[in-house]
Amino acid sequence: MNVLIVDDEPLAREALRNVLTGHPRVHAIREACDAMQALELLKERPAEIILLDIHMPQMDGFAFLAEIQKTAAKPPVIVFVTAFDEFAVRAFEQQAADYVLKPFEKQRVLAAIEHAQQRWQGESASSMLEQLPALLQHLRQQESSRRIAVKSKGRVVFLDPASINFVLAEGNYFVLHLANGGAHMLRGMMSDIEDKLKPFGFIRVHRSVVVNMTVIKEVQPLPSGDYLLRTVMGRDFHVTRKYKSNLSQLVALTVGTPKAAF
Repeated sequence: MNVLIVDDEPLAREALRNVLTGHPRVHAIREACDAMQALELLKERPAEIILLDIHMPQMDGFAFLAEIQKTAAKPPVIVFVTAFDEFAVRAFEQQAADYVLKPFEKQRVLAAIEHAQQRWQGESASSMLEQLPALLQHLRQQESSRRIAVKSKGRVVFLDPASINFVLAEGNYFVLHLANGGAHMLRGMMSDIEDKLKPFGFIRVHRSVVVNMTVIKEVQPLPSGDYLLRTVMGRDFHVTRKYKSNLSQLVALTVGTPKAAF
């Protein structure tokens, strides 16, 4: 968390800084001697939590809070740290996360920071829930964009690339072999279908074979220097030397060290 301490008393700022230094969830601590300096610091970089005094010159803590609530896209969480207890009710009416009285104890400040962090995370979660419909719409659009269109038997068929296990060349045609056992024969070049399917995790392992990496079960080296590629469907493919460099894309799937090398 990024914390900003706003207090016109140097000793109070120092004491708060000492409490927060080394806190595992506090990544940055900044200080301001009054509200005006604090506003300038917030323009440079936002803060998630502000430890705020009430009685300060020029602008008190409540006026400062009203100002940042008007201008900040997402206002920081406020913890009042003050010597005056009569403002506690007003502080909580202004949605403060906590109210710590001076002279404070270390554990009391740490507890206030914990409350503030929970408030910040809770507001972040609420914001994410508000954005969820738009996010779902975006995901639906991404899902629809994953489909490819192929002309088959005089009609246009839209396929999810994940439904294709492999593609085989047959003369001037190529055949899409589907996970459900179906197939589509299309006229065209293997290089064209290779380019179209590559972004979806397909690799070419032979002049006449393009394979979905998700169906690969194992790759077995052969004495000749070539490889035998085995699939979960029980279909094996010979990987020729010309295309074995394409197997390097499987390295990302390797767990542990050393990584597989092809």
